[in-house]
Amino acid sequence: ASGMAASPPAPPDYVHTLTVRYSECDAQGVVFNAHYQSLCDAVMDLWVRDRLGIQWQRKEGAEFSMVRSSQFEYLAPCGFLDDLTICGRITKWGRTSFEIGWEGSVCGENGEGKINVFRGWMTHVCVEKLENGKRKPKEIDETFREKIVTPRARL
Repeated sequence: ASGMAASPPAPPDYVHTLTVRYSECDAQGVVFNAHYQSLCDAVMDLWVRDRLGIQWQRKEGAEFSMVRSSQFEYLAPCGFLDDLTICGRITKWGRTSFEIGWEGSVCGENGEGKINVFRGWMTHVCVEKLENGKRKPKEIDETFREKIVTPRARL
């Protein structure tokens, strides 16, 4: 061992808290595992809107990228009416793709501490739609690359 302390994790690029709805829970009363990726996708939409604006999202966002791969680990249950905080961070940039690291957590009992619920990674590939309806990879839009990691100024 080198004796050096591990560096603290990088802060997230975007954070959003949502309340778990009944429809997201399974028969065991906890969030069904596949919903975590769907919730991250919804948070990604909010992140893009926050950083690039709704007009960019409507014009470019619908055909901007597709998820190529994902991997999620489930660490603790989360249930109906829990406030789930989802943090996203760009962890890797490529020429045509980028990776987002996701983490979800809830507050412990009586609001004490943080319970990590899941962590995951999603790799997005930027695409352009061809006339025949197929898609091919394209370079990441420089406006997206710059603004998605720049916090928006709040008044």
